[in-house]
Amino acid sequence: EGMRARGISMANGWWYRVRGALRVLEDGDVTDRELASHNLILLGGPDCNKITRKFRNLWRVPIAFAEGDADIQVKAHHLGSDGDTVTFSDPDTGVVFLAPHPFGEDNLMAVVGGTSVRGASAAASLLPLYSGGAIPDWLVVHAPSMSWQAEGGLLAGGFWDIHWQFASHASFVNSIPPTTAAF
Repeated sequence: EGMRARGISMANGWWYRVRGALRVLEDGDVTDRELASHNLILLGGPDCNKITRKFRNLWRVPIAFAEGDADIQVKAHHLGSDGDTVTFSDPDTGVVFLAPHPFGEDNLMAVVGGTSVRGASAAASLLPLYSGGAIPDWLVVHAPSMSWQAEGGLLAGGFWDIHWQFASHASFVNSIPPTTAAF
């Protein structure tokens, strides 16, 4: 329900800024033809969104959700502590990333997910709803830190290379664990 409200808010913002219409559909209401012929914004990780679950093994970018959306994994060459994979498992972590559409040859998709609705919502707030609102190709965020540190809540982010893989020269992974303020 939280991601549906976020989708409606995004559609309203898009209408307000550019007078464009975004269709907000439940994951069970989308046909395969619609999937293949449109750019997509997928709200929710594989555990709560059927389309994200369908695409999870088809997107060509090095981001994965662990079973139950408990962890977000980034295959970050030269940065990972256990080989090439960096795992983010804080309960309120979110991710947003751009990927080539697995079925629509000329289309793209943005995927928003998280280890909780709060994390996914924080990541969704970073999607630009106007032209010129540039963000990296992928970001991992810590929702509690973003609420009081803004960009200090970014855990990792950057740009993909021309093959949609991790580009170490254009990405970062924050080595300082997030802290949560108590007021």
